[in-house]
Amino acid sequence: MTGSINFCGGCNPKIDRVVLAEEIKQALIDRGIKVVYNESDADFTVYISGCSVNCATRLLDSDEFAVIIAGPTVNAQAVREDCLTTIAIQKIEDLLRKKKLLP
Repeated sequence: MTGSINFCGGCNPKIDRVVLAEEIKQALIDRGIKVVYNESDADFTVYISGCSVNCATRLLDSDEFAVIIAGPTVNAQAVREDCLTTIAIQKIEDLLRKKKLLP
């Protein structure tokens, strides 16, 4: 299984996108998921935008399985920055269960 982490351009970051992406990447690898960056043919995508403008999702397909981080939010839910990784991983696991890729 492959997950892609896609980024915005980083013009107005309110969160540390690089640290967040590394934490998410490691958590996914620990679960046996291959991680790629900015790829469109992954099983799911994690979009990371540094602010609420959410530029990373500009090319989001409405049928795509995705978790969206935009500034201090995950899937439009406000989250403390120190909890972003934990909540994002929970949302990814929920998404994969929905897609029947996790038990």
